[in-house]
Amino acid sequence: PYWLNEVPSVVENTNMTTAILLPLKQGKKEEIIEGLNKIESETILFLAKISSLSVEIKRNKSEMILMRDNARLPIVELLVQKDGSEALNEYWLHSCDISVPESLYEEKRAGVKLRALTVAFPLTESSAKGTMYAFLPTEINSGFPFLINADFILTANRETIQSNRKWNLWLRDEFANLIACGLIELSKCKEYRGKLYSFIPLISDINVLKEYFSPVCSTVYSRLKEL
Repeated sequence: PYWLNEVPSVVENTNMTTAILLPLKQGKKEEIIEGLNKIESETILFLAKISSLSVEIKRNKSEMILMRDNARLPIVELLVQKDGSEALNEYWLHSCDISVPESLYEEKRAGVKLRALTVAFPLTESSAKGTMYAFLPTEINSGFPFLINADFILTANRETIQSNRKWNLWLRDEFANLIACGLIELSKCKEYRGKLYSFIPLISDINVLKEYFSPVCSTVYSRLKEL
């Protein structure tokens, strides 16, 4: 980043106190606009310090506003307002903090002692089911009927998980337990208990990285036998 002494016209008439401008490479505008139009409400679901996001495309005179409401935790509401229409998605969130084993060393996570994991069960229909998150969405659609957020080590383009890394294998085993615990907690709520069965992950539904994700199903089946 570099400082601009002259305020650019695109921001001088706004009330912003800080503005970061990202110049686009030649020929990239259409690609960026297409990407912005595909942003889903779940983009801000796992971002603790961001509760709303506004995207304005002036050329198309369109604006999209995403908002997250945590007032009813563990139920989280995600509201999308776009070009005069509204859509509301609800998720049941189950989270936990886990300690990194002393025996596990990962150069890219050196010094990290604690990590947070979250599973989000959709209480309303959502097109984002199965997406794996590393705070922001990745390109991975696991096929699971819920969303998982963890500090995965990804490939450079964020498209997939480096499935053979010991760090990611440890996270997989931890979020397998988290899913089972989340379903057990959900079963205690009479209003949503009936949805529990639709959230049980099936090996036959796994779309990608089958060897990596299959043990998750086995763990969940084993834990649910307690019910």
